[in-house]
Amino acid sequence: MPHPNQLLAIWIFLCAYLNVAGWVLSAFHALNFWGYAITLLLGAVGVVAFFAKYGGPLRPVRWARLKWRYRHGLPLCFLALASLIFLGGALYAPCNYDALSYRIPRICHWLDQQGWYWIDGGGARMNTRATGFEWVMAPLIALTGSARLVFLINFSAFLFLPGLTFQTLRFLGVRRRVAWNWMWLLPTAYIYALQAGSAGNDAIAAVYFLASIVFAFKARTSGKLEPLFFSMLAIALVTASKTSNAPLALPWLVAVWPALSLLWKQKWLSALCIVLAAGASFLPLAVINYRLCKDWTGLSLESDYFKNLGHAALIGNTIQLASQNLIPPLFPRAKALENAIVQSIPEPLQSRLKAGFEGGFDLSLGELQIEEFAGVGFGIGIVSLFAFGYACATRREYAAQANLCKTNRDAFLMATATWIAFAVLLDKSYISVFSRVSAAYYPLLFLPLLGAASAERLVRTKAWKSIAVFAACTSIFVVVTTPARPLWPALTALNAIDKHFSNSLTQRAQSVYQNYRIRPYALGPAVQQIPEGVNTIGFISTGDDVEGSLWLPYGKLHLRNISLKTPLENRDFEYVLIVPLGLSLRWNMTTEQWLARYHAEVVATPKVHLKFTRGDETLYLVKFTKGKNQE
Repeated sequence: MPHPNQLLAIWIFLCAYLNVAGWVLSAFHALNFWGYAITLLLGAVGVVAFFAKYGGPLRPVRWARLKWRYRHGLPLCFLALASLIFLGGALYAPCNYDALSYRIPRICHWLDQQGWYWIDGGGARMNTRATGFEWVMAPLIALTGSARLVFLINFSAFLFLPGLTFQTLRFLGVRRRVAWNWMWLLPTAYIYALQAGSAGNDAIAAVYFLASIVFAFKARTSGKLEPLFFSMLAIALVTASKTSNAPLALPWLVAVWPALSLLWKQKWLSALCIVLAAGASFLPLAVINYRLCKDWTGLSLESDYFKNLGHAALIGNTIQLASQNLIPPLFPRAKALENAIVQSIPEPLQSRLKAGFEGGFDLSLGELQIEEFAGVGFGIGIVSLFAFGYACATRREYAAQANLCKTNRDAFLMATATWIAFAVLLDKSYISVFSRVSAAYYPLLFLPLLGAASAERLVRTKAWKSIAVFAACTSIFVVVTTPARPLWPALTALNAIDKHFSNSLTQRAQSVYQNYRIRPYALGPAVQQIPEGVNTIGFISTGDDVEGSLWLPYGKLHLRNISLKTPLENRDFEYVLIVPLGLSLRWNMTTEQWLARYHAEVVATPKVHLKFTRGDETLYLVKFTKGKNQE
């Protein structure tokens, strides 16, 4: 069986390869079933050839060691957590809101046109946001005609997290026992556990980042070129996942700098890998964004959502970070706490934050943890506070022992670089889900705490063992109860409770679970109203609707998003599905005005539930009453 690092290298190569393949296939208008089938076959041949030459010998599985490992509390919790995550991902269709509103829809648009293109009318983020996760999802959707297996991407990444955490901490000088405890504890962070079974794209970047650090140190210690190549591919994938991960290039550069001289060993091979890494990074889309909107990030097209707050963002994001990571996994008074926190902020600062942050500085504290708003979570938050308190309480006892970051040059530089990168994110992010966006930064933010002189003594105490297992168990609770993939009879139980103890809390819980249950198929009632034989329709949306459900089953319906600039005289469709709120927000007109202006009549008025905060909505399926050239 391949060594875990060999499997990791294959996985990193595959993700990078699919990112490059997406752009190449798009250039040749071959982004389709056969294009991906041939691409994956060539990729498999390349992997076999590469690892036959550079992979090294296979190692037998040490079953006795595995049996011993999973007799301990934390590894056993991880095994239970991973099993539950897989079960949830296998039972439920993806219902991550961002995935359904623009990530899966953009893939469907690309496959429909057999290549990447600028999607008119779908909202700015449909075009400008990072495409790294989409290029890995695309072949699964193209080859299977479904998104049900997309969770396997995040789940496979999740399985690498313990080993990567241990190797990274050991390379940086953290004591073995401390690293062993945290290798099982870190994956229980709510953001990693929840997204491991979903189609979210935040947590996977943490695995890419840790892989880039591990391979960088392996290149330094072995003097071989291959680990350096995989490190470069991994950091490229970090940037391709989200633009907000770009500052993490700084700690990676610190880790890889002593090994960069290896690139001169084989110049042509190095040049090829640099080109591959560039293609797998955010760079191709950055170039496109700059050409089309003069801003490499593309955020200039979302100016209505993001406004420059200056350094006030530091305060807002710090408040978000603390509140979102310390709220218990079940907290009925979450909204009352959120209101109290916001109201405690001085009025001038509060006004600035509400005006500048996306969503008006909504702390997004919920009664239950959901993947869209989760951070490391209550469990690891409490463990970290406990470890910090223990370090402070025993500082005199361990005064003679210096902190790791004072004695280990690599640890000091990596911790400093990571915190500088994180400070940049704190200062520049205006998104009201900061704890989720920070997912890739978390692993090394704890380094100063793990390198404390008291850390090894702490992990030997009974109190630590109890609180660490408690933290892991809270993560299991979160995975079981998450509305996206509940592993308990949520609606049945809540209906029974509501019959005897009806109150606003049980009714809200019923609404939340029901909303998540129907979200993957939210536009199904509208699809059912489309006349038989019609396979192409227009769509006017708010830019934040669960458009992914409109494509089901994938490949049957062809969708054309419509904006004010869309030349309707050249259309290839006669029917349009209208979200009235989209007309109001983006067209500044009512449905009646649009019908009169474009000579259309209402065919059907399906009722749907697209978003919990918007409730039930009536959509309009309309048909043009004049020919294409008569408008």
